[in-house]
Amino acid sequence: MVEIIIFGTGKIADCASYYFEREGDYRIVAYCCDREYLEEKTFNGRPVVAFEEIVKLYPPERHALFIALGYHDVNALRTRKYHEGLAKGYKFVSYISPYVHGEFTIGANSLLLDNVVVQPRAKIGNNAFVWGGAMIGHHAVIQDHCWVTGSANVGGLSIIGEGCFLGLNATIGHGVEVGSGSIIGANTLITKPVASESVIVSRDTEIHRLNVDQFLRLTSCFR
Repeated sequence: MVEIIIFGTGKIADCASYYFEREGDYRIVAYCCDREYLEEKTFNGRPVVAFEEIVKLYPPERHALFIALGYHDVNALRTRKYHEGLAKGYKFVSYISPYVHGEFTIGANSLLLDNVVVQPRAKIGNNAFVWGGAMIGHHAVIQDHCWVTGSANVGGLSIIGEGCFLGLNATIGHGVEVGSGSIIGANTLITKPVASESVIVSRDTEIHRLNVDQFLRLTSCFR
């Protein structure tokens, strides 16, 4: 059984903990965060220690690390902590749901949750998080430090550059390259190449001019 330390004490760390513990192949021995943000002594029943002290308390020779942070600063914070963990000598674990099958490669400190579809020959880099229900097409490449939100779709042969964020239900067409550091909003369709650090956001669906009572008087759908 692999003993791991999780960096983070927020919602992402809580989610990651659930999946790691569900499989029974990992034992979470502690959580950590930067000393200046160290407020609680425990999280999920385990000790919380300063990141600055983990080498002394949980040596990298006997423990692995997982950086469970979100997409703050377009993944820059998680990326920075990933590199700091490497500098401390830690190896990283990745989580791949047992319900995800296929022939693909995935790097360190990455996450593939339930119901992700990964088609043949896809490549997922280091520190890349892919949430439930997403689809990664054949021969597609998700480069390091990306965040692919649930139900996003990446077409075959497409390349998602380092540090990109793909929102809920975003769709990247076949053979499209998205430049590094880009933000692709929820329900956005991309069919042409996107330059690095682009922001593409679709408008929200407009609210209907009628309220519920008015709408019900004009339709039989809900009767």
